[in-house]
Amino acid sequence: MFRPRPLTALAGLLLAVSLGTAPAGAQRALDTIDILKDGPLSNVDIAIALAESTPFTDTSRVLIGRDDAFADSLASGVMQTDAPLLLVPSDGPVPTQVRATLAILDPDQVVLLGGEAAVDPSVAEALAADGYTVERRAGASRIETAVEIATREAPQATTAILARAFADTGADPTQAFADAMAAGGMSARNGWPVLLTDTATLSAPTRAYLEASGIEQVEIMGGTAAISQAVEQELRDMGMATERIAGGDRAGTAVAVAGKTDGPSAADADHVVLVDAQHADAWAGGFAAASHAAALDGPIVLAAGDVLPPATEQWLRGNRQRGTAPRVPTEDLDGPVLTCVTQADVCEQARIALGLPPAGIALVSAGPDGAPAGGEWPAVTADGTLTAYVSDGSVDGVVDDGVRHVWAVRDGEAELVDVGPDGTPAEGDIAFGEPVNVGDGVVAFTSPTAGLDPDAPEGGFLSWGYLRDLDAGTTTLVTLGPDGEVLPNVSDLDVSADGTVVSFRAQLAGGYGIVVRDLVTEEVLVVADESGEPFADNSGVGTPALSDDGSTLAFSTDLPLVAADTDEGTDVYVVDVATGALEVASVTEDGGEGTTEEFNDDGQLGVSADGSRVVFATDAPLVEADTNDTVDVYLRDRSAGTTELLSRDADGGVPGGGQHPAISADGRWVVFAGGPDPVPTGEGACGVRRFDTEVGDFTRVNNGALVAGNNCPARQVVTDGGVVVFDAISAFTPGDEELDSDVFRTVDA
Repeated sequence: MFRPRPLTALAGLLLAVSLGTAPAGAQRALDTIDILKDGPLSNVDIAIALAESTPFTDTSRVLIGRDDAFADSLASGVMQTDAPLLLVPSDGPVPTQVRATLAILDPDQVVLLGGEAAVDPSVAEALAADGYTVERRAGASRIETAVEIATREAPQATTAILARAFADTGADPTQAFADAMAAGGMSARNGWPVLLTDTATLSAPTRAYLEASGIEQVEIMGGTAAISQAVEQELRDMGMATERIAGGDRAGTAVAVAGKTDGPSAADADHVVLVDAQHADAWAGGFAAASHAAALDGPIVLAAGDVLPPATEQWLRGNRQRGTAPRVPTEDLDGPVLTCVTQADVCEQARIALGLPPAGIALVSAGPDGAPAGGEWPAVTADGTLTAYVSDGSVDGVVDDGVRHVWAVRDGEAELVDVGPDGTPAEGDIAFGEPVNVGDGVVAFTSPTAGLDPDAPEGGFLSWGYLRDLDAGTTTLVTLGPDGEVLPNVSDLDVSADGTVVSFRAQLAGGYGIVVRDLVTEEVLVVADESGEPFADNSGVGTPALSDDGSTLAFSTDLPLVAADTDEGTDVYVVDVATGALEVASVTEDGGEGTTEEFNDDGQLGVSADGSRVVFATDAPLVEADTNDTVDVYLRDRSAGTTELLSRDADGGVPGGGQHPAISADGRWVVFAGGPDPVPTGEGACGVRRFDTEVGDFTRVNNGALVAGNNCPARQVVTDGGVVVFDAISAFTPGDEELDSDVFRTVDA
């Protein structure tokens, strides 16, 4: 757990600013310090933000490095045990914000890193004039500066850290600092100096220092490509013990450091500091984070630009054990457990990996003034770039006819979807409870307005199925039968990710059936039983779900479409679109039938992009642990032949069911609603659960949804990145006093 320390006035101020009031339309997480939450900062401001967010017990000394080069900051870790690192322009002047930070920290001494070529004498003069005692730690090179720091700052040390001083010729220049960033945190926490060397041979100044010092143990950072085996042998020949701390890449090396200082996973750390290690200026946040990591007693681990590397993610996910709650449930936090000096979406990936709830909830169904406009039945693409939903509000501030329209949101901009060739909005309401679906740049929807495509017939109380290409600005009638005939009474239109395959329910000769149409080849599949007879289920089927690759369709029906289906209840089927072959998915692990006589037969289903995973809700006890006699959510892995109960509590029990499941395209995330919290949060109202199939644990994502009555979402969907989009009757957003349904998404706020 986080162990609180006394806060300086500056740290208290930072917590009030960055962890306090959330912007309109979002909640603010109290478990994360997000340095770049409002966008990129200069190197100077990154260092200040880290200093301001650190609960120092003593700030009698502050370090000053140059803001445009990292050489002299490489070895600053051992000095940051009790001193933050701030940055200034090499030639000065001292920035106003640095002066303000110094005034609050109120140090007696300021130590400049590097010689006068690194930090100009005018900087020293200005700081001295402000009343600070000014010293330097400098050598003729970065290697000698490291030796000077080790000599002056850690004369009693018996362990030293050795990192590479330079990148390989012609290679990525960030090689020169990537390993030293994680080493800096270890140095600050343990009082071990960081020394530098060439890759191939032990640098002479470092060797001379080691020979004259009391160092007995050397921790070598990185693999032999960073520091050669020959260097390690030199150290051993000098009579020193060595340990190489290395991973498969820079992120793996940082994880290896974390393993040495804290343990094999984040479950053993009090705090985690995540910094970027990939871009040219990443060193500023990485080196300035050393004092932050030391004060919060946590390791520094690495991100890579807009990616959370596998080694880092795996280490963070170790905070969670399959089928259990995260080690640090939110309601027990005494303070932040994660600091991010990364892009916001990478910080959110780290939060998800740790098992923390989303950092915030943002309003999607907003009007031009940012106020709630109402919305429900959302859909989202796998990458999260396109969201669509239904609303009768004036989402764009122009269309305000009270008709239930379909809206799409890309890059924060809303666009009306159900429009004709000339841009005229549809005249008829989208049917209540009728979902929309999305592909890459396309939205599939049904509408009673025939004129959205000139080929749509006129008249009647019918619904037609359309595909809106947002880039081309075209609306096309797509719900045609085997002979090219326009099929009436269309519902549940879905579309593949590339927009080339659609599926839907429609009125056929014998009743309502399910159709899959390839828009390129114009081939049409009418789903049939195993004898080849198209089936018509006039009592209704569960909302069919088409896989993103268009290969597989999942649906439910109480009709026995295969001979093996002998129970009386509703079952979930999958159909191979290419062959029409059927398979029952709502089965036990050994392939046996459930014992249901009823079923959540109008509920939502989900299927992964390749059709290998299907999620559904049923009251059939398909596993032995399902003893609660209510509807529960299951995951059927068709490739592995497994059936897993998902709507259970953290200890593997069954807490009361769930409904309306959906699955991410990559098959990792499942979301569903209803039932008591699998992990107690103290929150009321209906919970939206996010289940991580790789780890097997839950997060409730709609924390703060405390409203009277039932606010279970009509639909929740999830991206491959774990972002959840859902509708809810809830006052997440200030000013939403009428508590109409709106569409929200989880974000790093």
